[in-house]
Amino acid sequence: MPPENYPPQNIEPPLKQIRTFQGDVAEALGRQKESLVSIQQTEQSRRRDGTGLLLDEETGENRKYTFLLFLGGFFFILMGMTGAWFGYQQYLRKTTPPIIAVPANRFISAESVEAIDLTGATRDTLIATFDAEASGVATGKIKQILTRLGPDTLAKPVETAAFLSILGSRAPGSLVRAFDPLFMLGTFGESRFIIFKLTSFANAFPGMLSWETDIAQDLGPLLSAGGVMKVIDPASVFRDMVIKNKDLRVLESGGSATGTPETALVYSFFDNEMLIISDKIETVQAIIERLTREKLSR
Repeated sequence: MPPENYPPQNIEPPLKQIRTFQGDVAEALGRQKESLVSIQQTEQSRRRDGTGLLLDEETGENRKYTFLLFLGGFFFILMGMTGAWFGYQQYLRKTTPPIIAVPANRFISAESVEAIDLTGATRDTLIATFDAEASGVATGKIKQILTRLGPDTLAKPVETAAFLSILGSRAPGSLVRAFDPLFMLGTFGESRFIIFKLTSFANAFPGMLSWETDIAQDLGPLLSAGGVMKVIDPASVFRDMVIKNKDLRVLESGGSATGTPETALVYSFFDNEMLIISDKIETVQAIIERLTREKLSR
């Protein structure tokens, strides 16, 4: 039987795959996974060959270099800061005014100072030494005469009681005890003065009234220029005087060649804290004015 002839069928071509976003993402992820795997395999191969170890060594060297660079930078910064601090300290040392040690018994400012050693001194040597140091001071200038027991600058200062004892003073004991151990001896121009610091004004005031009978002989030669006491009439006594609202006690000499009385000794209290004794009224006034100014400026 002859084969049947079937008409040929029209075979449709396969449909072409359409690209979508989802498909592209899936394909990219597949390639990335393949890339990661290949990278890992390559790295393992390099490590087996020693190349990976070389990279680790290079990384270590880089870290060491970075650390040394940081350490060196820190060192130079530290050195710079140290140099700046040292330079600043040198600047302060050169520009800061020197600290001048002020004697504890400097009650008023003085333009100059000189020290005398009273070790083993007598009344006559004390007066002569003081007169030599107190001479030649310019008018209106104060020179302080420090009294010490020794030639060294750190020698112990002579205290008030010892100073009066060297002079052979007949000051009442209550008055001496009313004086502080510190006192200031000096000259204002050619005029001499002494300032006693007080611990008790209540005892100092009556004590001075009692000492008035002997103070001219005790302190007169010390406070007189040249160490020569002015001639004082035995009948002369201290009298009160008020100048610029300040109370003074003044003892006058027998008079000058013209017959005019001259001041032999004068003393006054300052704020019940100090006793000022001098051979001139003007000196006491100048010292009081300085004490007042310096007290107000503190």
